[in-house]
Amino acid sequence: MNRPLLELLADKHDDWIRMVRSFDRMSIDDANDFVQDMYLRLHKYVKTPERIIYENGEINTMFVYITLRNSYYRHTKNEKKRVQPLSYDDDTIEYKQSEEYDLQRGINLSNLEEDILKTVNGWHSYDSKLFKLIYYDGNSMRHISRETNISMTSIFNTIKNCRNKLKDEYNEQYKNL
Repeated sequence: MNRPLLELLADKHDDWIRMVRSFDRMSIDDANDFVQDMYLRLHKYVKTPERIIYENGEINTMFVYITLRNSYYRHTKNEKKRVQPLSYDDDTIEYKQSEEYDLQRGINLSNLEEDILKTVNGWHSYDSKLFKLIYYDGNSMRHISRETNISMTSIFNTIKNCRNKLKDEYNEQYKNL
């Protein structure tokens, strides 16, 4: 019997819901959202279902568990980045901040960022482009390696050396902020 991957996954839908709910106390609807996300991810990224199906036709539960867990971690990480809405009383907006914003510190930080960018622009073009792809454009080392056929080791070592150069040059200035 050769059933599609999604049908095999759907047979254990209640198990997947219980797994997600074990990560955090959440409603069944929220857990269902994570499970649906897992279905989509596995359908999209698993090109050969045999990788996650045992010979007896059973799903590799650990693989699904890890996919669900990663989805949950990705969601909680993104939740932390979200800006909290402002609260207001009597049509007067009160900004809820844990500490006062220091204008001078913000200016100093901005100047430091500009100095770092000037330094990066002054590097050898390979170092500069690679550093910008990772830190300014948000690309991963694996993605760059895949797209450019540059080894991961080379990319890692270059980025490590670039970071060390910046630490050596700007660490003291950063600490003073």
